Amino acid sequence: MAPPNGERKVLVWDISTRLFHWSLLTLVLVAWFTGEGEGTEAAYHRYAGEVIAGLLVFRLIWGFIGGERARFAEFAAGLQQLSRMCAIFSHASPSVIWGITRWAASPCF
Repeated sequence: MAPPNGERKVLVWDISTRLFHWSLLTLVLVAWFTGEGEGTEAAYHRYAGEVIAGLLVFRLIWGFIGGERARFAEFAAGLQQLSRMCAIFSHASPSVIWGITRWAASPCF
């Protein structure tokens, strides 16, 4: 069903990338809150860490074979692209940019 104003919803990130990020957030919180515990809490903490490691391996693989916006090549920011981004953001009405911008991706490298 389309929104009443006629605009359509565009999903930029694929379901795998979304699930990765939400799972990572959830597991980091579990690890954070069970880090000081003993017994069952320590087991949850250890399990969360193991699943986080698995998620990171998945993301590393998905960064090379995943969807267009999820690939690491999408994050690579050349100086020319960064200067173009600065020019776009300096205008009063910037254009629409789908996915991660080169400016936002630059701290990744």
